[in-house]
Amino acid sequence: MLATLCEPVHVGALMVDARVDIGIALFPSHADDADALIRRANAAMHQVSRR
Repeated sequence: MLATLCEPVHVGALMVDARVDIGIALFPSHADDADALIRRANAAMHQVSRR
């Protein structure tokens, strides 16, 4: 999925080359409510983007 999202995309006459980071958190092992799960996924995404 990440490889597909990182491919350049034509938007009109422009070529858009976006950067993509993905963070994953699992319910209930990483958090037991939606807000905490989103925070954990966000933290995972930031950890990956620093690499």
